[in-house]
Amino acid sequence: MKVLIVANACSWNSWPQKQAAIAAFWAPLVPLQIDLKQTDFTDIPTSTSPGVVTTFGPDGTYTDAPGMDVDIEQTWLEQNILPLAAGYDLVVLQIANQPPQAGLPLGVAIGKLQGISVCMTFVTGENDNYYLGATAGETMGVDLGNSAEVIIEHEISHELYELSGQTDNTHKFFYSNQFSKVLTDIVMPNESALLTMLRNQLLQAEQELGLLKANPPTADMNSTTQSAGQASTTFPPMIEKWITTISQWEGANPELHNPGNLKYTTLTASWGAARGPAASDGGYLCQFATENAGEVALGNFLTLGCQDELVAFHAPVARTLAGFTVTYAGNPPQGYIDGIIADMGVPGDTQISTFLA
Repeated sequence: MKVLIVANACSWNSWPQKQAAIAAFWAPLVPLQIDLKQTDFTDIPTSTSPGVVTTFGPDGTYTDAPGMDVDIEQTWLEQNILPLAAGYDLVVLQIANQPPQAGLPLGVAIGKLQGISVCMTFVTGENDNYYLGATAGETMGVDLGNSAEVIIEHEISHELYELSGQTDNTHKFFYSNQFSKVLTDIVMPNESALLTMLRNQLLQAEQELGLLKANPPTADMNSTTQSAGQASTTFPPMIEKWITTISQWEGANPELHNPGNLKYTTLTASWGAARGPAASDGGYLCQFATENAGEVALGNFLTLGCQDELVAFHAPVARTLAGFTVTYAGNPPQGYIDGIIADMGVPGDTQISTFLA
């Protein structure tokens, strides 16, 4: 599925990471090719139309009821946004400069216009986080991660439910902090019953494995000592070597148990990460419960990179060890690149896909 994010008044450096996190969340259900176009519209007109309005009680519970949605005028969308989205299946208009007004939500899905599914999000801060279910007496609820990523994933869910023709359970799962269940609940058109069953079984197995990785039995932790740089899960030998190499060259804060200096996103949160301190180049670093959990997360990330499942690494140059390293570390010193290549023991132009063998 081809998705376009129209980023209005939000020329954020973290968009590649956001695109990668959104695509990774939906990858078990549907592969998304997510592209980005920057715009700088001002004085965007809004309108109200019948829809579903979500309200929250003092205990954080939600209620969906018929009401009037505030969103962007359809005529304006058709004149200014849909021409940009020609050839795409879905367009997300993310507006960071919309003045606040009563009834303006963080996101709204409006269905199809001229054959393209359209949704809008109104996140103002690049590094804002979304907190679910804050109740009276709490300063914050459950931290779900970066707001732009979370809200865009949420609105895409509405559109996929509409495409499937099913009852939309986005809010049922989202507001109970079980959003990943949409991945097994939504059945895409033309998907066979056998494929649905196999996909659900795979997702369940992955989720169970993730719990085991994040919460290892106490007896195992007491009786087994992990060697530095070794992940407890089984990765291909070159991925294991890559984990060790990056861990040595990143020089991460050992208190974070994040040897790869991974950023906190919905993707890394699904691997057991908590939000750590602010990173010097934007966003937040991950903090893991154990060194092993951080190594496993790094191995998962590198594996997705080798499988070409990370949007920020789709470019041909990033499919090589040297090119991946440049993107991963944000244009590091040449000594860093040369050191990674030397320790991996293969040429810099080696295709990283070969590391999966």
